[in-house]
Amino acid sequence: MNLKILTLIGILILTGIGIWFSIQTEKVTHPEIFIESKKEEKPEITLISVYDNYQVDPELKTVWGFATIIKTPQELILFDTGGNSDILIFNMKKLGINPVSI
Repeated sequence: MNLKILTLIGILILTGIGIWFSIQTEKVTHPEIFIESKKEEKPEITLISVYDNYQVDPELKTVWGFATIIKTPQELILFDTGGNSDILIFNMKKLGINPVSI
């Protein structure tokens, strides 16, 4: 009976020591690396809604879909998910956007 208890205590102690060592090895810290970022001026980006489902500007026509102009200092980008090019061109002219500039 005493031998069984001593064996059980020995197994528990060895298990505890094994768990303690595994926890200690997981706590190895790696040196932190800080990257100093330079603050650069970011270019200004403007979104111009050409058309949408909802009329915000009464001079523009509405249609199902969405079209916007992404204006950066270097270029104009058209993002268009609509299916009516006539309304797209009409609204672009009303907004003073030349379709050739895209």
